[in-house]
Amino acid sequence: MFDTFEDVGDRTHRDLERLLQRIVWLMPQAFFVITGRNRLQWAEEGLHGQLDWAGPTAWRGLAGHLPGSRGHSGPTVRQVLIGDFSPEDCDDHLARRLSQGGQPLIEVNLRHTIGARSHGLPLYLDLAVMRFLEIRRSGRPPQPADFGDFPALIARTVSDLTTDERHVLRSVALLDAFSVPLATQVAGLTHDAAALRLTERPFIRDEPTGLWPFHLHQVVRSAIRHAEDHTDDRWSPRDWQRAAMRVLTALGHEWSHGPQRERAMLIGCLR
Repeated sequence: MFDTFEDVGDRTHRDLERLLQRIVWLMPQAFFVITGRNRLQWAEEGLHGQLDWAGPTAWRGLAGHLPGSRGHSGPTVRQVLIGDFSPEDCDDHLARRLSQGGQPLIEVNLRHTIGARSHGLPLYLDLAVMRFLEIRRSGRPPQPADFGDFPALIARTVSDLTTDERHVLRSVALLDAFSVPLATQVAGLTHDAAALRLTERPFIRDEPTGLWPFHLHQVVRSAIRHAEDHTDDRWSPRDWQRAAMRVLTALGHEWSHGPQRERAMLIGCLR
């Protein structure tokens, strides 16, 4: 098992990643589990020369959109995004995480409330468990109102993002959905690299058929917009106001210069 795989290096210097990939390739009899915050790129053609084996032919199970497959949920896909627990999974996780005398410590109604507010995000469930224990130690029973937006969720989400990626993340939190060019405009950047990297993160959802194909996980978006931000590069009210102005300008440009000035585009811009 290779845990926290993002720590092997960055996507420019792949020496250690190349070594680990070689181990995986030369041991087909072994079952490898590789976990991390980013998707493995080994199935991309553009990595030929950087890694010994690259492309969908070598790593068919890592290619997300092969002809004849069913996308990320297809039976041949080996990349599993852990970020959308079902309500049953949320309840089971909370019931098993804390127990006393063989019984769940968090009562069933509170578990359901936490699970609903988590929208299946495992990080939210972990923070809720910590909040539960903190309140319980104070001597009063935890209440549903105690579990809203967690400021720590922001810090944990942006902990390994670059400065530009954090900037894009906060900018797109103002949008229901976005594309890479729209995210770049809203962030006021002159290059797409940060937005492209951000779309590979597990808290970004991908809907290829949408007018704009990407959107933030609802809980992450809510925390960024409403929770108190204690990070060093947090935005001031004026920063949010400037970002809102960039949003309006970018959406106006989308409407006036888009290839299809139709009802769906208008409604999307208004939303």
